[in-house]
Amino acid sequence: MNVWAVAMADRHGMALLSGLFPAALSTGSLLGGVLYGRRRRPGSLTHQFLSAATLFAVTWLPLTANPGPLAATSLTALPGLFLTALITSAFLTVDAPAPAGTLTVAYAWLIAAVGTGQAAATALAGVLAAHPSTAAALPTAGAVACLMVLSCARRRIAVPGTVRPHGRHRRSPAHAARH
Repeated sequence: MNVWAVAMADRHGMALLSGLFPAALSTGSLLGGVLYGRRRRPGSLTHQFLSAATLFAVTWLPLTANPGPLAATSLTALPGLFLTALITSAFLTVDAPAPAGTLTVAYAWLIAAVGTGQAAATALAGVLAAHPSTAAALPTAGAVACLMVLSCARRRIAVPGTVRPHGRHRRSPAHAARH
């Protein structure tokens, strides 16, 4: 997304866009996080994770039409609405099956996987950003690739019977004792 933002700023001669697009995504994420935290989330954790990934990917699609700067700024906030839900679901999906004493390692693997994906995508985006029509599709392609990986791994990430009630998450007895 950052490479696309810089490419759009360069193409429109508006340096402000390189910061405005990430800010719009972050604003959407803040709003989405507040809404996500206030709602009851039906279904299994796996379903919630895949739903968040699907909505995140779908909301990038309007940007592939190469909208102007104002419309692109507004449209960039839409995926943000689902970013917090996606990240939260990812961490909860890793948390649920992790054996006692391995949660830090499980989270480290998740963060390493995200970082590796971001690094590879940024390198590819740098090459493809020189073409305006391709640059607009970069964030969408990344979100769709994430969704495809999760869909293919659906059975491996399944957390059976896990339903997260409104505003709560699972705490280990050690964590609960500290608070």
